[in-house]
Amino acid sequence: MSAAISRSAVVLILIAAFASRLPAQSPEFSVALSPATITLTQGGVTSFTVSIDASDHPKIDLSLSGLPEGVRASIPPGRAGNTTIVLTAGSTATTGSFAVQVLASTPTKSQVQILILNVRPMPVVPQWEYRVVTTGSEEQLNDAANNLGTQSWELVSVIADREQDRWTGFFKRMKN
Repeated sequence: MSAAISRSAVVLILIAAFASRLPAQSPEFSVALSPATITLTQGGVTSFTVSIDASDHPKIDLSLSGLPEGVRASIPPGRAGNTTIVLTAGSTATTGSFAVQVLASTPTKSQVQILILNVRPMPVVPQWEYRVVTTGSEEQLNDAANNLGTQSWELVSVIADREQDRWTGFFKRMKN
């Protein structure tokens, strides 16, 4: 074994021995998200919590990247403890599933957690059409209701005017 290799081996052993006696470096803080997956509907609002555990109280900057188009975040100043971030989706926000990076950083360290954001389409509001049928008897209204029922009409209400032998039925069905 050459002298240079021997000296290198001794130096490596000394460095390893010295390094093993150094205290382990722990992060200034740790970050967790709750929940880690959220669903947001177009035109809706949701929130999640960033929990920061810190031995001291450093100034922590929070930021998000990877939000889909049409989704805005309201991010309060970061601090040790729990911070709620509110997400708002516009009515035309891009739909799908997105891995949003939540970055917590101090002047010396930074940590990233991934939030899974599912943006769903705005629900379709049913459109109804209405129909009023007036007949001269309860039996005639019953026959009309049965006929309209075959066309997806639904009887909603009936007004019976027995003095004038008039029966009025109010029907509705979903528009196609």
